[in-house]
Amino acid sequence: MHTRVRFPSPAPVPKLYCKGRSCRRDDVFLGNSGRLDVRLLGALLLALGALCATKPASAQMYDPRYPVCMRVYGELVGDRMDCIFMSMQECQASAAGNPATCLVNPFYAPSNAPRPVRPGKPER
Repeated sequence: MHTRVRFPSPAPVPKLYCKGRSCRRDDVFLGNSGRLDVRLLGALLLALGALCATKPASAQMYDPRYPVCMRVYGELVGDRMDCIFMSMQECQASAAGNPATCLVNPFYAPSNAPRPVRPGKPER
């Protein structure tokens, strides 16, 4: 029994349209007149300009929601700032045994709003 192997079809070849002695290709970038479509070119230039005008996002070093930060040093873990601690004791417990230092967050902004009370929990 002979099985026939089918290969995927190649990319479509642009068609030629001839009128009299002149011929033109059916191309994505060519309009009905056979010339470069100005609207498409304008849209491409606008998109390119928008991409060039943007800048990469920058991470915020200090999280203003937490009063204590831990600065971690080292080649293996990299230098970073972790502002995720509510107290200096909590930070020092996490930093114990690591190349790290605890410091007060200079950008801490305490919330003046009262904390929401969960239903069924007595308030202290």
